Amino acid sequence: MKFEPRYEISQKLLYNLAEIYRTIGKLEGEALPNPIYTKIKEQVNEKNAHSVAPKNAKNDSTDNKVENYHKALVDINTFKKQNLDIKLVCLTHERLLKDNPNNVPAGRIRNKPTSYQNTKTNQTIYTPPSHKDTKRFLKSLLKYTEINQNMDPLILAGIFHKQFLLISPFEDGNSRAAQILTRILLAQRDFKFFELLSLESRYRKEQEKYFQKVIALGDYYKIRHKLDFTPWLEYFTCLVLSEFENLHKNIEGQKFDKKLKLNKDQEKLLRHIKKHGSINDNEYSQITKRKKSTRVVDYNQLIEMGLIERKGKARQTYYVLKK
Repeated sequence: MKFEPRYEISQKLLYNLAEIYRTIGKLEGEALPNPIYTKIKEQVNEKNAHSVAPKNAKNDSTDNKVENYHKALVDINTFKKQNLDIKLVCLTHERLLKDNPNNVPAGRIRNKPTSYQNTKTNQTIYTPPSHKDTKRFLKSLLKYTEINQNMDPLILAGIFHKQFLLISPFEDGNSRAAQILTRILLAQRDFKFFELLSLESRYRKEQEKYFQKVIALGDYYKIRHKLDFTPWLEYFTCLVLSEFENLHKNIEGQKFDKKLKLNKDQEKLLRHIKKHGSINDNEYSQITKRKKSTRVVDYNQLIEMGLIERKGKARQTYYVLKK
């Protein structure tokens, strides 16, 4: 039961990938300060966690989903060194459905049939593989991710995401599991800045279109050899590109906010560091008329803003840009 997805590197897919990596290059070149990175990550985790809850719902089940998803997002990097295998898949699902009030089996591959319905007509639109074959199909997908280490991370992540949902190995929570496992897969490949993207929020915003792209129509056994992953990969990378562009604007905005708080002497200090790589107190005293005590305040404020960091000790103290 070897998994061999069919797709092509279309012009649209190629363009999306090129623009994504171009934006990543911009972000890497801007040496994003840790406080800004941390602040954005916290905001994104909160936003993404609330995106997995049903619209206009407020109950124990909703709170449980949000809390568990938020914890999973925060802990993603702890799984970077683990193999993406059945054990990790089941552990992820177990954590996402921990203490769920509906008593859905958490962390256990389903042992009964499942299907996807049209929410408006209640008609079945897609039937995943039989529960008797689920584990075999899942192992085949995981083997595919293992042997394709050199594939572009986003293409591999997109393929994994779609195929995981087509298999739907659990009774409930497959979408949440697919999204977290996709993030783990990219974290394991050191894909930069993905943890700062509000993708779950975009899936929620474009819920109908998202499911049209990621879920097929019909019975899996009848359509699996005809499935073309290309439209989904184009859509997936388009969302990723859009979120990277939003991230870049967000970062620029936060940096601008920081800059508004700087005085003219602090701006001189930063320009000096950018030009010469570092600055010490003697050098700073030569480009400003500020007293020693005021210069110390300038250093401390810039450190608190996450713009510079202190190196050395006593008279050997100097300052560099925060990386």
